[in-house]
Amino acid sequence: PYAYHIVSYGENGGVSRPEGYLVEVTEPGAGAAGTADPIAEYSKFYDDLTGYGWAVYYIDFLTGRGLFRGEFAYNGYLFRPDEAMTNAAFADLAGGLWSENRAASDAALVAAGITGANGTLLAPDRPIARKTVCLFIAAALNLPPEKITELGEYEDVSALDDQTASAVAAAVKAGYIKGNGGKLLSEDCVTRSEAAVIAGRLLTRGAIEKTARDKEALQ
Repeated sequence: PYAYHIVSYGENGGVSRPEGYLVEVTEPGAGAAGTADPIAEYSKFYDDLTGYGWAVYYIDFLTGRGLFRGEFAYNGYLFRPDEAMTNAAFADLAGGLWSENRAASDAALVAAGITGANGTLLAPDRPIARKTVCLFIAAALNLPPEKITELGEYEDVSALDDQTASAVAAAVKAGYIKGNGGKLLSEDCVTRSEAAVIAGRLLTRGAIEKTARDKEALQ
């Protein structure tokens, strides 16, 4: 159900784009680390995503589902792709993604240190780090622990504590997080465009749907 095909935008409203605008899509598949992401040259909604072809498809996909929105400015409707995601913004996104199984999302937010045990946001305005997102994903999807030593191609993972290293390795192996230039950059903050890609992978590869099915099976 998650096979995507070439799509033409600009026919039924939205931002006017060049005629024949196409989204180049490869089937998301089962979520392996090597799975290619869809590529789109233009956004259906936003005017500041030139050069973000690697993220545009997922940004539009999530915007259409109401999980992201932009803001109007003098130069158009803007997504602000390089703006850092905060703990509060990520918690909101997670709640939207796991709307059918909020218990899994809420528990993972606690496990990742984004919220306290009582559900209160911790440092809501703090930019969320890539390693924290990995902790959340590993907990929310109940990913099996992995050995960070298996990620030998990344040169910046040795300083991670065991729990974080295991979560990072699990998220990378599952294909939800990818490195750049031989580094995982686990201490760096996640931008809005990066968060959209991660969320898009989670949705289109069936991971969140599976957690909802698992919940139903336990009831």
